[in-house]
Amino acid sequence: MNRTTENRSPQAIPNQGILNLARSVLKISRLPAAPTFDWTSQAAKALAPLNQGTSTGVVVLQRDKNTNKYTVESSGVHISQAAQDSIESGQARCLIERISSTPIDLTDENKDTGYIGSISRLFPQWVASKASLPWASPHPTQSLAAYAPMSNTTSKDPNTALALLVFASHDQPSIPPIDSASLAAVLAVIADKASTAIQPDRSGSVLWLTQREQAILDLLIDGNSVREIAESIARSPHTVHDHVKNLHRKLGASSRGQLITRALGHHQSTEKLRLLTPAIDPQLFHYSNNSAQNQNAQLKGISELKLTAPSAARQAVPLNPTTNAN
Repeated sequence: MNRTTENRSPQAIPNQGILNLARSVLKISRLPAAPTFDWTSQAAKALAPLNQGTSTGVVVLQRDKNTNKYTVESSGVHISQAAQDSIESGQARCLIERISSTPIDLTDENKDTGYIGSISRLFPQWVASKASLPWASPHPTQSLAAYAPMSNTTSKDPNTALALLVFASHDQPSIPPIDSASLAAVLAVIADKASTAIQPDRSGSVLWLTQREQAILDLLIDGNSVREIAESIARSPHTVHDHVKNLHRKLGASSRGQLITRALGHHQSTEKLRLLTPAIDPQLFHYSNNSAQNQNAQLKGISELKLTAPSAARQAVPLNPTTNAN
């Protein structure tokens, strides 16, 4: 044994949970800075390193100011290997999008700061409808959900929100897939990334890029001219030019340089950086601190956990008293 090995202390070995969190944050940082057609699918895959045994979902929601109801703008899923035999990704997305037909019971404060709790608390009617069970864990109290508002440049009262779903592992369904603090850190990063990439226009609609527009944008970023792109994709320069005009419109760019800048997420913002600090349902701490007791409770059924009504989200406590970071 050499001296280097002898002097290595156990504290020098990174915690696996921290490594998983770092991998997920790295993947989130590489998400597109434009509203690509597969943005939510890529985002769901970016959550996968948190726990390889879990399935994840990412949903962009749009709130109607008049009815206070949500509609799904886009959804993406990552299905764990253990669940791949039970459902396909297309079917899973359809089930996730049923979330829009159920209310989200949060206080105005939690809608502004973000919220983390069990899926059964945030989306109780969705869980009761059994829409989540064919591909997720049959233990919704251990599956986590996170809600985050998405700021944008057109409104100080954002009506676009992000929902993250992290389902309990099929192998260990009675254990939460990740700790709530890690999910809070991921939620803050991915909400910031989504707020840059997905900005509704003045009418409140998100102008998603088509697959062709995304491919052309990637070629523009690589420094290709319109003529070179036309030759590359076997289309006329006129057709490519039309796609480029659509890209300018959807990304709000008035020049080619500004288009590239916005596509890379480097455009300047006049607003201060806002670090999301979501409220965490206190019941999650009960689960993490009493895993053995919780496993016994699972054997008795969800009803024996004595969960309160969804309005218990009002009792959520802030992860951090500071809500803004400059």
